Amino acid sequence: MTHHFLVSHPQYELVSSHAQPTEYRALRDAARNDARMYAIMKCFFRQVSVSVNSRIRVEDIKEESMSIGPHEKHEKRDVPMNKSAKEALHRYLAIRPKIDDDHVLVTKSGKPFLVA
Repeated sequence: MTHHFLVSHPQYELVSSHAQPTEYRALRDAARNDARMYAIMKCFFRQVSVSVNSRIRVEDIKEESMSIGPHEKHEKRDVPMNKSAKEALHRYLAIRPKIDDDHVLVTKSGKPFLVA
């Protein structure tokens, strides 16, 4: 005796990994009083992935852009920064812990962000 089972596959909606405008504004506003998190929001959140952000070095920061090194299938590129992103980044770099490591994004204890 052969049994045939019909299995319906669940329907699901693909959700973008990027924040929607209202989500971005809420996160930005929540981070406004924390220079490190605000810089992350303004400079990095919408531009490149978190794993790429964690690899950016101080020398990668230019006057008008950030230099992003090659990663996976992406070539090296410069990502422009708008005025508010530049201001947020300079505000963060002014309070960034004075450490030997040259990663831009470091934890409050001075360790580079770890991203799996």
